[in-house]
Order: sequence, then structure tokens, then C-alpha cells
Amino acid sequence: MSTTASRPTDRSLRPARPSVPRRPGAPPGTLFTAAVDVAPTVRVVRYGPGVIHECEIDEPAEIPAHDPGFETTWVDVAGPAGETFLRAIADRFDFHPLALEDVAHLDQRAKCETYPPFTFLVARAALVGASSETEQVSLFVRPGLVVSFQERPEDCFDAVRQRIRVGRPRLRSGGSEYLAYALLDSIVDSYFPVVERLRDRLERLEQIVLDDASQEVLRSIQEVRSRLVGIRRALWPQREMLAKILREGEPFGEDVQVFLRDVHDHLLQILDLVEAYREIGSSLMSVFLTQVS
Repeated sequence: MSTTASRPTDRSLRPARPSVPRRPGAPPGTLFTAAVDVAPTVRVVRYGPGVIHECEIDEPAEIPAHDPGFETTWVDVAGPAGETFLRAIADRFDFHPLALEDVAHLDQRAKCETYPPFTFLVARAALVGASSETEQVSLFVRPGLVVSFQERPEDCFDAVRQRIRVGRPRLRSGGSEYLAYALLDSIVDSYFPVVERLRDRLERLEQIVLDDASQEVLRSIQEVRSRLVGIRRALWPQREMLAKILREGEPFGEDVQVFLRDVHDHLLQILDLVEAYREIGSSLMSVFLTQVS
């Protein structure tokens, strides 16, 4: 049985969740968020092997109470959220104030920390339609519950949501740990099309750099190299985070770590591609300088 309720939104017109710089000397757990006029999109998906229920809510108080009929609950907060909203949802689930501070400040490195009963993870996803920009994604994971925070209103987890809807048995019965793995896998895979577009740009630049030593070509080469550096900067801490999880064996059980190793392999593959394309970009720069000389 499946019941779905939704409310129309125009996410294309909504801004990213703003972040305000920290004030030196502020107490731990202090939130510095800009005032926002638009509430985030909050999607709640509750599911089990043979049941699913989806809804969108306006206030944290509307989040459904725990129901033993659903094995897993996923609360996804996407888009701008002010301090009042963040504190309300933190009170709803009893998040640690230091973890909530990291959710509000969008300059975090990828990491995995434990704030019982939650495991808190931060990762960076490639933005759909962008060549190098990334967004911060924060995950709170405990048995039976995952709460995710996306920096922007665009839904980078739609593929995971579709898999839940069609009833993929492993995801439907895998619990919150498997859901967290699926979200991390989606985050890492978001970089493949971005890197492929940069590769295509490099191939086009290779074809024209010998015939065109203009400043426009130079700017294009520099832009691609800069974007590759940005992707590497976002992915390297995620490599360290996944390696730590696999090394220490927490918080995911062995049955899920098998899949996390695959995510780690994909991430290493992307980093290898980024390094290879950076070398191509450096070679193109040398060719350009030779042409100018």
C-alpha cells in the first residue's frame, strides 16, 4: 500500500540556503544563519518491505511520530532554513548542538562523527547542471531514521527516492544504514557527469589550441583547470571519511560496508580521472604558451 501527498513548489526560483560567517569567540553550538523568507522543502518517506508513505510538510512539528509499521523513516530537508527552523527540527530529534552548528555553516569538510544515538556525516555533492560547484549535504543516521540536509532546493537524491518507490527489496528492507549508504553513493556518482563534461571541453580545446592562441582559449583552459582543482578539493576529504569508516568498522555493519567499499572505489576512480585531466590541462597550457612564443 502506498500513499503519496505533495504540495507544488517552484524550486528553480528558490535560493541556496545562506550561511553567515562565524564570529570569533562565539560559544560552541552558536548558529549564524541569514534570515530567509522561504521555508525549506521537507520530504518525509516512511517505508518497509511492503509499505511506503510519502508526504511533504511545512513545520518540524508536523513530522509524523514513530510508527512501528514502517521500518525506516527518512526526513529530507532541502533548501534555505533559518535558525528558528533548524532549532525546531533539532529539538524534534535531539540533535547535538555541535552537529547542528555544522549543518548551518556550509563550509564543512567531509567527515564522520558520533553524537549518540546519531552518527553525523558531512559530504559534498556536485550540483546538477554545474561544472564545478558543490553543495554541502549533512546526514544524521540512527537505527530506523535518517535525517538529511541539502544546501539547495534541487533534489540530488531523486534516484534514491525512485528506488524506494518501485520497491527495490534490498533498499526497502536494508534499514537506515543501507539508506545512508545509498545517499552517499548518489553523492559520489553525481561527480561522474560533471567530470565527463570537463573532459569533453578539454577535447575541444585540444582541437583548437594549435590554431588559436587567443586570450579566450587561455581563459577556457584556466577555467577547466580551476574546476578540476575544485572537484579534487571537495572529494579528497570524502575519500578520507570513507577510508576511516571502512577502517574502523563504524557505524555501518559489515553487510553495508561491502557496498561502501564500492562507493570508495568509485570515488578513487573519479579522483584518478581528475588528476589525468589536470595533466592534460597543464599540457594544453604549455602548448598555448609555446604558440604565443
